[in-house]
Amino acid sequence: VTSLDCASRLKHDLGSSKEWSSTRMQGNGVLDANAASNPFARFNHVFLPYCSGDTWTGTRREPSAFLGGVFTAGHLIIEAILEHLFNTSNMGTDGV
Repeated sequence: VTSLDCASRLKHDLGSSKEWSSTRMQGNGVLDANAASNPFARFNHVFLPYCSGDTWTGTRREPSAFLGGVFTAGHLIIEAILEHLFNTSNMGTDGV
């Protein structure tokens, strides 16, 4: 990965969430809500669009000069999402 790679990703949805829709249409595969075709249809689903460019492993709280000033905070994003789900849903409770 070069700083040029990272800079080019910032202009697309794989490197930025600026242009994402606020809603998501029904998914397919394990996100398909049709119980006839998906054994996981009645499970809770969380869709996490990929945007960090670091395979969800980064922990930077400051931009990387080496990568052209971009943040690589994928792991921090995952932590924040899980914390939000645990605090605002029944995720993680016994018997659910």
